Amino acid sequence: DSITSTTLENQSYWLSNNMDAPIVTIKQGKLKGYIRTDIDGGQIVSFVGVPYAKPPVGQLRFKAPLPPEPWEGIKDATQDGNNCYAKDLILKTVVGSEDCLNLNVFTKSLLDSNAALKPVMVFLHGGGFLSGSNKPDMYGPDFLLTQDVVLVVPDFL
Repeated sequence: DSITSTTLENQSYWLSNNMDAPIVTIKQGKLKGYIRTDIDGGQIVSFVGVPYAKPPVGQLRFKAPLPPEPWEGIKDATQDGNNCYAKDLILKTVVGSEDCLNLNVFTKSLLDSNAALKPVMVFLHGGGFLSGSNKPDMYGPDFLLTQDVVLVVPDFL
């Protein structure tokens, strides 16, 4: 339920005049994204580092996730969220944060409230629960979004 309440809701969005900085409204507040390009040079509307649950720290550790808190103003969804704890395979050190329950959402275009819904593809990165993340430089939408779908990539380690 928290993931679905955080993904971009087609019924409730608005765009800024500058499509380089798309703005959408979700249950928790407004998000500012950015535009990137696919392998064919087409546009991809991107929102990264979007929280889908409260950080699992303190009393929330090892419990079912709770929805993220709403925010005031416009949240910047142009910067990657925190990586979950994982072992850096090159440096052999543990890196990351417990505050890592974020997702990235990519689509070719935003819908108006009368448009048909798009198919949604959820991509879970590999790594055997030891490594990996949802970062667009590793698991980006560039090859997957040549079709008009919504791609959701959560971080979850």
